[in-house]
Amino acid sequence: MKFFEGVAWFLILILRGLLLWFLLPISGVAWVTIHIWAQHASFEQTRSWYDLNLTATLASGLFRFMISASHRPSFISIGQMNQLIPHRISLVDFA
Repeated sequence: MKFFEGVAWFLILILRGLLLWFLLPISGVAWVTIHIWAQHASFEQTRSWYDLNLTATLASGLFRFMISASHRPSFISIGQMNQLIPHRISLVDFA
């Protein structure tokens, strides 16, 4: 079963990469119009919230039969957006 779970996470990675091209501009517009004053969230928190919930949606939706329930990420509510610690990748992380 681990093999199918690995294949599912690889497919999620590919599909997530494609969907982020559409999701990031939408999250930018949503941040300017809604999240900056309603949730008092930064742009990085807003972007991370959309990204994490996209991954949770793919793992719990399309690929739910290939990933065990204990390994699926959970959804983050919109009320927790301003408490989210955004993730960043730098060149030092690869060393």
